Amino acid sequence: VRLINVIILAGLLICVGTAAAGEIHPNLQLMLDRAGEDDALSVIVHLDDQALVPQISADLSERGVTRAHRHREVVLALKDVAATTQAPLLAELADRKRDGGVAGYTSYWITNCVVMSASKLEIERIAARSDVSIVEPNFTVSLIEPVSGGYDPSFGADEELNDAGDR
Repeated sequence: VRLINVIILAGLLICVGTAAAGEIHPNLQLMLDRAGEDDALSVIVHLDDQALVPQISADLSERGVTRAHRHREVVLALKDVAATTQAPLLAELADRKRDGGVAGYTSYWITNCVVMSASKLEIERIAARSDVSIVEPNFTVSLIEPVSGGYDPSFGADEELNDAGDR
């Protein structure tokens, strides 16, 4: 865990020297251009700093750890980076929510992003932060059509699974 923290800290220190304002995705810019000043838009704010999963994974591979140990270390690193880097943004969003410019927000650690619903002005303000990588429109979730033919319980039944769930 100490090695992972050192790797994360080194990555954060490297990123500090190259801080610049975030980018607004072109599709979001079109939406902002068409939006009224008080229209709330749902966006995904991606933070610049991300957990260094490839380096963590390489270190864990060298050490020959179990899949469960790898999972735990990667999840802890993702959560740690999100908790550390999202704190200032979440504090600002809480203030802006009290002021009415932000309707709501939810933070996510798996990819270090925040989904928020906010006015055009607030979105542009958040995008200008040095800790933001890109702000893009939130996506709409839709169900897919079921596959015709129905469920076949015998599909894959001839294959054995090992303890890790692999075939």
